[in-house]
Order: sequence, then structure tokens, then C-alpha cells
Amino acid sequence: MNNLFTEKIKCDRVYIYKKRKMMANIILDEIPKSYYTQRLNRGVSARCYVTDTGDVFKKYYQQIGYVNMLKLLSEFKSDMFVFPRDLVFLHELKDENFVGYLMRFAQGQRFDSLDEDIKIRPFIKHMLELEREMLRLTEQGIIMEDLNQGNIFYDKEKGFTVVDTDLFEVTLDDSFKQMYRESIKDLAESVVSQLIGVGRYENKAIQQEVFNCAAHGNIRPSTMLERIIAITEQECPKVETLGDFDRNLTLMKVLK
Repeated sequence: MNNLFTEKIKCDRVYIYKKRKMMANIILDEIPKSYYTQRLNRGVSARCYVTDTGDVFKKYYQQIGYVNMLKLLSEFKSDMFVFPRDLVFLHELKDENFVGYLMRFAQGQRFDSLDEDIKIRPFIKHMLELEREMLRLTEQGIIMEDLNQGNIFYDKEKGFTVVDTDLFEVTLDDSFKQMYRESIKDLAESVVSQLIGVGRYENKAIQQEVFNCAAHGNIRPSTMLERIIAITEQECPKVETLGDFDRNLTLMKVLK
């Protein structure tokens, strides 16, 4: 069942119904200034803005060819992955008139700007929750493709949130295990790049854990972090925070 419906809205009176569970097609005469309250990041294909209602408007620079794919996301629900909520069109409900979509605002710090005082045990617990949510979605037939550092946010209390979910694949076969492995490798690339760094794991045991996760997808990033922490604590101080983890990796390189 498709959960789409359409509403015609005048450009000077925009209503976003927060309790609504269905994806809407919003048709505007022009994009209102209220959609451009605050500029956010600028991407390759689009730019995001905070609206006056506290949501985010993602506006594409040019016409895209996968509007129907975005509509498929109305069938999926997730508290961690921020899917498009309302599709925005100008003048008429035609694919060529599609300009962007509305989604909820993601709380927390970007993955590439994490504070070093973040407690590492809750952080790993939250990462495991994200990995399990990725598995749940994969088993439903949807695979996220853009799990880069700029699209992942972390809140110390609420855990992880992933935005820019409009790049994905849908699979109808039974290759869920392999698809999940590819998603794990994608997430691991961001984890290794941000928390471990290139050239900082000459230790063979650490190197093996990184390869098992990032290169082969045989273990989850949360498991990789747990194991690397255990390796560093054999020769370095106990790890309590992300900052401790970073300092131990530096010490391990010196001690090599």
C-alpha cells in the first residue's frame, strides 16, 4: 500500500502536519522564504536549509531522475534514519517539477566533529543499535549507500541519526547477508577514517581487526572498536572516552 497523498498549498501559507504518518506531495506556486530560515551544508547535488518550523528542506540544484525511488521510502519507518517526509513540487505534480523534500532535523554532533570527552562505552552501545537498525532495514530490502561522516550525527543521550537517505538500493532477492556486509563496510570506512585514522594502526592485531571490518565486513564496527580498545589497554591506560582511545592509538604507534 502506498502511503502518499497530495495537498495543494499556497506559497504564503505553508502547513506541516507533524502528527501525519503518511508522506505528502506538497505543491507550491513558489518556494516560500520560510523554507530558507537557515543554511546548512552544501552537497554535491543539493543544499539543505532549516525551515521556520524546525524541519529541514533539501533543495536539489537540478532535476533528478529517481523521484519514484524516493516515494518508495514512504513504506519504511526508522527512528535512526531520517527518510524524506514530504516531497515538494512547483506548480504541478510532475517529476520534472520536483525540487526537493522536507525531513526532520537531526540532533547531535556530526561524526567528523565529535567531542573527545564522549564516553566510549555508551558510544559503542549506540553504534551497535545503529548496526542492528541497518540490519532490520536490509532484511526489509533497503540498503543505504551514503554512510559517510557528514551524514551521521551523534547525540550522547539519543544515539545515532543518519541523514541524506535518498541514496539507497532496493533488493528483492535473498542476498541480505551480503548486502548487510556491504553496508557494514560503508559504515566502517567512516569509523576508521574518523576514530582510527590512516597510518595509525601498524600494530598487527589492530590491523587485522580493521581489515576484518572495513575490508571484508566480517565484524561490525562496534565489535572492532571493542577489540581494539582491549588491544591498546594491554600496553596503555584504560579507555574511558574517545579522547582516551585516540591517545592510546598514538601511544601504540610510538611503542611499536
